[in-house]
Amino acid sequence: MSWKGMVLAAILAALAFVGWEYRNLGAERDVAKAEAAQARSNEAASQRARAVEHKAAASDAAASAQYQKELENGKKDLDGAVARLRTALRLRDQQLAAARGGDLPATAGAAGGRDGEAGAEFSGAQRAKLVEALERFGIDQYAIGNDADNTARRLSASQALIQSDRQQ
Repeated sequence: MSWKGMVLAAILAALAFVGWEYRNLGAERDVAKAEAAQARSNEAASQRARAVEHKAAASDAAASAQYQKELENGKKDLDGAVARLRTALRLRDQQLAAARGGDLPATAGAAGGRDGEAGAEFSGAQRAKLVEALERFGIDQYAIGNDADNTARRLSASQALIQSDRQQ
């Protein structure tokens, strides 16, 4: 092999090496482009997920606030109903006592829509026994209706959350 052949072989080897490196650089560039595109796609998906989570959190907060408001209104309604009931019972008892004592005519109860004695209603002793029985079983005499109202409010709040989740 002559020196020309050796130089030619060296040039060919150098060109092969440069070509190989150029191919490696191209492959690395393609990998970097793919990774950058994937990172942009991941960032966009992350931003969409954050937006959906933010919307769901706002919807849940609104449903919770509505539930709390209804719960407070329900407590006020219950307190008002209890006060009205106690006042009505007190007035009825006073009216019955006055009618029996002779201060009022016996037909004074007719204005309320009944004649004579209140045989179908609980007397003071019967009412006391009923209250005692309810307390013995751990039932608040005014809470039975309140429990139903609270259950209805919880159901409404749950339905609002489910509807907001389905809209997303």
